[in-house]
Amino acid sequence: MKNLTTIIILLLIMIACTPAETNEASEPTAPQPVEFGDSKYIDLAKQGMPAMMNQDLDAFVANIAEDGLYIFSAGDTLAGKAAIRNYWAGRMEAIDQIKIENDVWLAVKVNESENAATGNWVMGWFDVNATYTTGKSMSQNVHTLYHYNDADQVDVVVQYIDRLPIVQAQSTE
Repeated sequence: MKNLTTIIILLLIMIACTPAETNEASEPTAPQPVEFGDSKYIDLAKQGMPAMMNQDLDAFVANIAEDGLYIFSAGDTLAGKAAIRNYWAGRMEAIDQIKIENDVWLAVKVNESENAATGNWVMGWFDVNATYTTGKSMSQNVHTLYHYNDADQVDVVVQYIDRLPIVQAQSTE
C-alpha cells in the first residue's frame, strides 16, 4: 500500500511539474481540470488527527459542516455532524488507545470533473494503530479524502479502510 501511495504521489508531482507550453501572445489560460490546492486545507485536515488520538470528539468534528457526509469504503454513510460524532463516540468506547503516524498529505483543487465534486480536496494517507478494550491491537494504512465547502468546512469525508483487522481486534474470541 505504501509503494502504491508513493507512486501516486510521484506521478502527481511529475504531472504538476511538467512545464506548460508558453504562448508568445501571453493570452490568459484556462485553469487546469485539477491543480495543487492551498496548503491551508492540509492544516485544517491535520487538526483532526490529535483530536482523534486524544479521543476529543468535539474537537474532531469541530470543522465538519452540519450537513457533512462521512462515507466509508464499504459503502456505509453517516449523514450530519451529530451522526458522525455519535458514530465515533460509539467506536471510541471499544478503543483504549489510537495512534496516527507516518502521515502524507496532498491538497488539490478540482476545477472540472465529471465524477467528483469540484472545489478543494485534501488527500491523506496515514498509519493507524489502535489497541482495543479486548486487549487486541490493529494496524493498517488508511486513505482519507476531505472535501471543503465555501465556508472552509469539511462537507464530505471518504475513508478507505479494511474492516477485517478492526473486526478481529474487537472480537472477544
